[in-house]
Amino acid sequence: MPQDRQAARKMTHLSTENIDALSPEEIRQIIHDLQVHQIELEMQNEELRAMHAELDSARERYFDLYDMAPVGYCTVEKELILESNLTAATLLGLDRNALFKQPLSRYILPDDQDIYYLHRKQLFETGEPQTCDLRMLKKGGSQFWAHLSATRVRDIGSALVCRIAITDITDVKRAEDALHVKQQQLEELNISLEDRIKNAVDELRRKDQMLIHQNRMAAMGEMIGNIAHQWRQPLNTLGLVIGNIKDAYDYNELDAQYLTQAVADSSRLIQKMSSTISDFANFFRPDKKMIAFSGLKQICDAISLVEASFKNNNITIHCDATEDVLLRGFPNEFSQVLLNLLVNAKDAIQSAKKPDGRVNVNLTTLGDKGCITVSDNGGGIPEEIHGRIFDPYFSTRNRGSGIGLYMSKMIIEDNMNGSITTRNIKDGAEFTIRIPLQGEAI
Repeated sequence: MPQDRQAARKMTHLSTENIDALSPEEIRQIIHDLQVHQIELEMQNEELRAMHAELDSARERYFDLYDMAPVGYCTVEKELILESNLTAATLLGLDRNALFKQPLSRYILPDDQDIYYLHRKQLFETGEPQTCDLRMLKKGGSQFWAHLSATRVRDIGSALVCRIAITDITDVKRAEDALHVKQQQLEELNISLEDRIKNAVDELRRKDQMLIHQNRMAAMGEMIGNIAHQWRQPLNTLGLVIGNIKDAYDYNELDAQYLTQAVADSSRLIQKMSSTISDFANFFRPDKKMIAFSGLKQICDAISLVEASFKNNNITIHCDATEDVLLRGFPNEFSQVLLNLLVNAKDAIQSAKKPDGRVNVNLTTLGDKGCITVSDNGGGIPEEIHGRIFDPYFSTRNRGSGIGLYMSKMIIEDNMNGSITTRNIKDGAEFTIRIPLQGEAI
C-alpha cells in the first residue's frame, strides 16, 4: 500500500515533458503502478459499498429496535425533548416532529407535576436511575397512566441529558384499582362474615341453652313421675295409719302406746318422702367444676330414682360392679345421662310389650377409662335410624322431645372428655359410656 501511494505521488509530478524524458522501462513501471493503484481503489470502493449496506441494515435494525419498540423513548435536555421514537409519539397521540423541542412536562397531568419534578430532582442529584408512575396527557386531553424509567447520561457534546422510557400501564392501574375494590369488598365481607359467625355462634349457644333447659324440663317431668311412683306407696301407707288411728279411737283402742307407734310410723313414711325430694333437688343442682366422684354411687342414685317406676311396670333393674370406680367429671350431669338411658330403656321395653322387662347396668374399667354399659331387652334400635339417635330433635316416641340422647352425647363428649356409643345386642340395645378415671379404684 505505501508503494502504491508513492507511485500515485510520482504520477502527480509528471508532466508532458517529463513523460517524454522517461525511458520505455520507466513508462511500463508507471503503467503497472497505475494498474495496481486502480485495483486498490476498486477494492476500497467495494469496501465502502459494503459499509454503506451495513449502515443501511443497521439503520433498519435501529428503526425496528428504537422507533418500533413497545416502549416510548425520549431524550430530554433541560426539560426539552430532543429525540423520541414513534412509540412515544403514538402514546401522546402526536407526530414525532411535533415533540421536538417541546417540554415533556407539557404532557404530564397538572396534578402529577410534583411527582415528575421530584423524579427529575432525584435523578440529577443522585445520578442513579429513577422510576415513577404518573398520568400523562394525549392530544385531545385524554389521559393514561405511564411508568417512567429515567437515566442520566452525557451526550456527544458532554451535555447532561436524561433518557426516559415511557410505558403505558393503564391496564395495570385499572387491574390494581379493581383489585383494591375487591380487597375492600373482601374486607367488608370478612367483617360482615365475622359478625354473622358471631351471631350464629351466639344463636347456637342460645339454642344449646334452650336444649339444655328443655332436656332438664323433660328430665324433671320424668323425675316427677318417678317421685309420684315413690310417693304412692308411702302415701297409701300413711293413709292406712291415719285410718287405723280413727278406728282405734272409735273402738276405744287408742292408747299412748298405740299413738306413739302410729306417730313413729308416720314420721318414718314422711322422712322417706322428704328424702325423695332431697334426692330430686340434688339431682338437678348444677355442677360448677369437674370433680372426682364415685361411679357406683351415681349409678345407685340414678337407679333409686326410677326403681319404683320400673317396679310398677314389671321391669327389673340390676347393677353389676365388682368394685367402685373413681371417675372425673360432673356427677349430677352424669346421673342425668344415666337417667336418660334408663328411661329410654324402660320406654323401649314398654313399646316392645315385654312381659319380663330387664335392664342391666355394668361398671368396669377399660385402660384409663371407666366403662359404664346400660343394656335392655327392648328389641334394639332399628337399623334405619341407628345413625340418627344422637341427632337433636330426633325421637321415636310420640311425645318425646328428641334431645335426651343429644344432650347426653354433649355432656359426656364435650363436657367430660368421654364418649358414648350404642349397638344392638341379642333382644335389645346396649349403650356404652367411657369417662376418664380420676385415679385408682376405690
